[in-house]
Amino acid sequence: LNSNLDVIFTKLDSKIDNKIESKSNSLNTLDNLLVVLYTIIKSEDNLTRELVATILCNMSFRPTYRQRMVDSGVIDKLSLLSGTTSETIQELCAKCICNLTCSIEIHSAMIKYNIIQIILMISLVRSVGIHTKQLCGKALLNLITNDNIEY
Repeated sequence: LNSNLDVIFTKLDSKIDNKIESKSNSLNTLDNLLVVLYTIIKSEDNLTRELVATILCNMSFRPTYRQRMVDSGVIDKLSLLSGTTSETIQELCAKCICNLTCSIEIHSAMIKYNIIQIILMISLVRSVGIHTKQLCGKALLNLITNDNIEY
């Protein structure tokens, strides 16, 4: 499983970093991947949903992907994914959110997409895991800046 994810990300990175391809083609590759992931999120199979959450979590670790992810609606998809009873998926959603909140430039967009409510829902209602709750706390702390204090 991890080797397959490594192959996917290696290929995606090579497309994005490749100087021959234009910037718009690279973004289309990322956008196409996100469309596929967003489509299979609706699966009733928990393993499939866990794999999607894992891929989104791994993608959110890369600062160059974060803006596109937020622009493409990842916040709504994380809200949908976090509606499961699986603690593993809850934790992956919290990790993804925590990673996304590391990019200050997308804070206002994330707040407009109700990221604070999603964080609170995961940490206070849905999750029972200490580590998941800690990740939610870190995400909230990441969002506390002078620009965001009014929210």
